[in-house]
Amino acid sequence: MGAPEPRAGLPGPRRGHGAVGAVNVRWWAALSGVLAALAGVLAGEFAAGLVSPSLSPLSAVGAAIVDFAPGAAKDWAIETFGTGDKAFLVASVTLAVVVLGAVSGILELRRPGLGVGLAALVGAAGALAVVTRSLASPGAVACALAAGIVAMSLVRWLVGRLRRDAAPAGQPLGSRTHDAGPHPPPQPRLTGRAASPGAASSGRSRARPPPSRWEAR
Repeated sequence: MGAPEPRAGLPGPRRGHGAVGAVNVRWWAALSGVLAALAGVLAGEFAAGLVSPSLSPLSAVGAAIVDFAPGAAKDWAIETFGTGDKAFLVASVTLAVVVLGAVSGILELRRPGLGVGLAALVGAAGALAVVTRSLASPGAVACALAAGIVAMSLVRWLVGRLRRDAAPAGQPLGSRTHDAGPHPPPQPRLTGRAASPGAASSGRSRARPPPSRWEAR
């Protein structure tokens, strides 16, 4: 006997968790965090161009790094990059923002609120760097805070959408069960009339009483 055909109406195997697969969901979360961090930096720089042209959050963080950097590191940067040392500094700060943004996206995926908290800490560090500058002003501090708020809001919104699209019902993302992928659906049991003819005939033979003495003659 061949294998029984699936009955109509039975659910088939799921091909993924929404629009995003379980394998690359962390990469999407990291990308969401990077986009949120870069959007925050751009928002802070744009606002500084309007209300505080002399001091922006990015330049304030770079200047604070230069102040606290060892003298040997400063000499190495000047000897290596020459007049392009400021461009190297800005690129280094931007790279650090990208890395922190990716980490915030993954943390927000694992547990909502952790990534937002990391974005808040980065925004607070930017505001503190602005305060330590001689050109600091309330407008410059507000630009740094605005950059942090934009990053916090975006990482929460983007990763929240990712969780809704990728997570199976009742299972948190980032767990080992989720990383293992979708489980195969249980095979339906055939009962009643859908059972095999052999099983039905054996059942009838077992239920039939033995012949009497007169029937045997």
